[in-house]
Amino acid sequence: MNNFLRDLRLGVRTAFRSPGYSVVAVVTMALAIGANTLLFSIASPLVVRPLPLGDPDTIAWLRQTNGPRGVTVGRTSMPDYLDWRETAASFSDLAAREMGDGTLIGAGDARRVALARVTTNVQSVWGLSAVLGRLFQEGEDTPGRAPAGVISHRFWQEFFNSDPTVLGRTFSLDGQTLTIMGVMSPTVEFGNLALIDIWVPLPLDDNRPRDVRTLTVMGTMAPGATLESVGAEMSALASRLAVAYPTTNRDWEVSVLSARAAVTAADTWVILGLMGVVVFFVLLIACTGLANLARARLVGRKQDLTVRQALGASRLQLVRPLVSESLVLGVLGGRRRGTLLIVSQVAMALSLLVVSALAVQSMLHLRQTSVGLDVDRLMTFKFDLPTERYANDDQRRDFTQRLASELRAIPGARSAALVSHLPVLDPEVSRTFTGTERDGTQDGEQAWASWFAVTPSFFETSGVSLVAGRLFEEGDGADRQPVAVLGRLTATRYFYDPASAVGRTVRMSGGNDDARLVTIVGVVEDTKNSNVTEVSPQVYVPLDQAPTSALTALVSSEAPSARITDARAVIRKIDAGLAITMPKTLAQIIDEQTSSGQIVNGVFVGFAGLALLLAAAGLYGVISFAVGQRRQEFGVRLALGAAPGEIRSMVVREGLKMSLIGVAVGLVLAWGMAVASASILYGITPEDPRTYVGVTLTVLTVALLAVWIPATRAMHADPLTSLRAD
Repeated sequence: MNNFLRDLRLGVRTAFRSPGYSVVAVVTMALAIGANTLLFSIASPLVVRPLPLGDPDTIAWLRQTNGPRGVTVGRTSMPDYLDWRETAASFSDLAAREMGDGTLIGAGDARRVALARVTTNVQSVWGLSAVLGRLFQEGEDTPGRAPAGVISHRFWQEFFNSDPTVLGRTFSLDGQTLTIMGVMSPTVEFGNLALIDIWVPLPLDDNRPRDVRTLTVMGTMAPGATLESVGAEMSALASRLAVAYPTTNRDWEVSVLSARAAVTAADTWVILGLMGVVVFFVLLIACTGLANLARARLVGRKQDLTVRQALGASRLQLVRPLVSESLVLGVLGGRRRGTLLIVSQVAMALSLLVVSALAVQSMLHLRQTSVGLDVDRLMTFKFDLPTERYANDDQRRDFTQRLASELRAIPGARSAALVSHLPVLDPEVSRTFTGTERDGTQDGEQAWASWFAVTPSFFETSGVSLVAGRLFEEGDGADRQPVAVLGRLTATRYFYDPASAVGRTVRMSGGNDDARLVTIVGVVEDTKNSNVTEVSPQVYVPLDQAPTSALTALVSSEAPSARITDARAVIRKIDAGLAITMPKTLAQIIDEQTSSGQIVNGVFVGFAGLALLLAAAGLYGVISFAVGQRRQEFGVRLALGAAPGEIRSMVVREGLKMSLIGVAVGLVLAWGMAVASASILYGITPEDPRTYVGVTLTVLTVALLAVWIPATRAMHADPLTSLRAD
């Protein structure tokens, strides 16, 4: 121990005598360790920390998928869930959750709250607990029963100031009396569950439409069941339901996931894996750079070590203080090994820069891609019409007509409209057709489209332009022939071209509506679906012919953010008890949806820049070391008449040779990483030549700058001093 302490003190003194070396070494390792810490902090909640569920290893998530429609992460309808619950032997218990929102009245101003409607057995499936009061009891999910509510711990703290007397208090939730029975444990507040304000029972109503899929289903696997056996049973069950209900269940299959996989998006694993490789490369570059520093440092102390050995110091006594001083890899002797280190540094830095450049360009393409709406001019908000004040369709029609008129009258507003839910932002609500000219897809898939109910001014307000036929008119009311406007893709897929679709009559069914004949009066341009990158078939119907209580308002203006306050005033004027949610510009909402991608890209760019900086420092160190080792050679060359420029060119060529080898290796490595990350790229291919050329030129430019300084120093070597040395 005494020897160790003595060596440690010696190492500290030696480090302070060489502050430049010490600062570079400390900063290099700090950056590398910081990068690893950042990755761990991001990945830990997803792949390291245990999920706050009772026994996550026994919980499986069920998702409905539809290959022909491109649905890979679909939800489930209430009738399908009830059939699964009754039939599936692989589960000892099967629960469901439906996310939504509602208007809470009775505690200050009316406000919109985020709701989780859950079957009462979700607490046993997930192992949930209350910190105050109780959770749900059996039978509280009976249709028609006044709901009991469990508020989230966050909502209890923020809205009720952690008041324990909240238990037993009653409020109005969407016109129904809500009694607060408990406060949920904060352990469940992870992922999108952290956004929930109130948990309420989900009524088990088998009269809900089978093609309205809004439920997330999860269950406790029976003893002995595995994900594979559950998957086999659920696939067979899905096939039976497709035969029994071909109109609503054809092509709908079931995928089974573990709890960990279900709460983590598929792209997240690609991103985390790629970040892991990036951080590993940064750490490796840092270590090789430090190894080169240590090697140069050791060669510089060669005379000191030789004297110590001549005075009788053993090899252990020589190595021990070096280890205490450097705390790095040890002795890496020889010129060739240093070259290999630099080649690897350049290769890894270039590959990281290529992947980062592709990711940044992908995000730029995504942000610049038109979603089909006039994003820069629109502000929007959502609301639900309470059933006690708007109990019938006529009351809903009167409200929507008045609200649209008042919103259009806002100073600075160009136009205003109402829609059942927004393209691009909201989940899909679909309808099916019969009577089209063709199925439009392979294997005779039934014609379908995403469905929207809109006021006649929607197309003008949103910026969706007409392709063929006409748009809706004020005369397209409840007492007139039902009409529809198709998106371009729908018309092309099912009627060959837009002109052929106009004037055709089809039978449309789905949702709570009875099947009815609808005349197609027009075709408009498509908007993107909720993933902002693809287009789905779309159909629009007049809101007067399909009134609904859940609505979204749109206001078009040159300064949309300035219209938010005015829109709130309009709502208070028409119905002071009506709460709205998400009063924002459309641009803000889309930016928020893509913000996580921007953060990830920022991390990639930061790591890549760090890698390039470390590689340049390593290249500089190796060339500087080589110049120091060859000072006699340079002195002789200069003494024999070599021009100083020739010396500089020779050193530069040597540095660029190592860099070019690193670039060649890095291009191959970059291509492999880019192909692996192709699923998270948009608007750019993994083989984009401009990216590879641009990054290669950048790396070579930095490499040239890194070798230029020591090369310039070599050309100014004093021949006499060099010849007298050693």
